[in-house]
Amino acid sequence: MALLLIKKNDFDQRKRKSLRKKGKKNQNKSTLDIVPIKTFTDKDEFTKFVDGTVSQTYKLNTVAINDISQSENNALMIKFAKLLRMYDESIKITSSNFFTNTIIQIAYWQEQLSIAEKENKKQRIKVINEKIVTLKVISRIQINKEHYISIYAKDIEDLKTKINIFLFSCSTLIYPQPLNKKQKSQIFEDFNNPRVFD
Repeated sequence: MALLLIKKNDFDQRKRKSLRKKGKKNQNKSTLDIVPIKTFTDKDEFTKFVDGTVSQTYKLNTVAINDISQSENNALMIKFAKLLRMYDESIKITSSNFFTNTIIQIAYWQEQLSIAEKENKKQRIKVINEKIVTLKVISRIQINKEHYISIYAKDIEDLKTKINIFLFSCSTLIYPQPLNKKQKSQIFEDFNNPRVFD
């Protein structure tokens, strides 16, 4: 009797494995199938979600706590408390902690290096190489902490109303321009694929 149970159990496992393989072959999922983001609107670049919700994201204006006085720190906390008192709708604060992205600066200096090599300027080549090494070290050891705040609404008209209230309640805590589509896509990419440099 025990022998039959083992064989039946083995049969069930083989059957499940074959069903899993068939299921994997038939399912081609893209990132958008998994992610709740549906699209970005063209004009205002609001984020539209699968469930119909829309949102807008702003970057928080942050300061290094070590570099400010106690009175400045208190003033910032009071401003944040004012935001929480005045704006009682749904908000989310997202914080990132990524290595500094120096790819654009390195590309610029590598272009300058090739120009200096063509002109055979040895001193300039030496200085540019030092800059490139410095940028590569920065990309490995320096970490950027960035904070974003997103507000949500059931439709675009409701979101525009909430944005006005939000901007009135925290004008000095955020950058006045919301993130554009490219910046939002970059944040989304960073959260899913943290930057790692050579």
